Amino acid sequence: MSDAQVRCASDHSLLIVLGHEISRDLQRRVAQLCLLIESEKSGTVRNLHPAYGSVLVTFDPRRASIERMEEAAAKWLRRLKSAELPPARHVEMPVCYGSVFGPDLGEVAALAGLDCDDVVAI
Repeated sequence: MSDAQVRCASDHSLLIVLGHEISRDLQRRVAQLCLLIESEKSGTVRNLHPAYGSVLVTFDPRRASIERMEEAAAKWLRRLKSAELPPARHVEMPVCYGSVFGPDLGEVAALAGLDCDDVVAI
């Protein structure tokens, strides 16, 4: 990926920037990059910190140098388009309002000039 940038972020981390806008396409590429990195299971990468358009990769500096991780990042970026994401999941989150679950519901409604049902609907 030619527009991506790989930057040294510390002695044990790289920042891979895929773009600067907030978009579904960019978020998909971030997810693909994380999937590629996680699939390697090399033991070198310690953690991934995805953001809107970038991924911070922390790694074990005893196992790999910055240069080796930059080479790995270039490889991940070349393979980015081939990474297939799993299908999206639909998750329902039950929500409770009022009483012990939302003792401030009445106060919020009063401050907004609405009744409690309207606040919940919003």
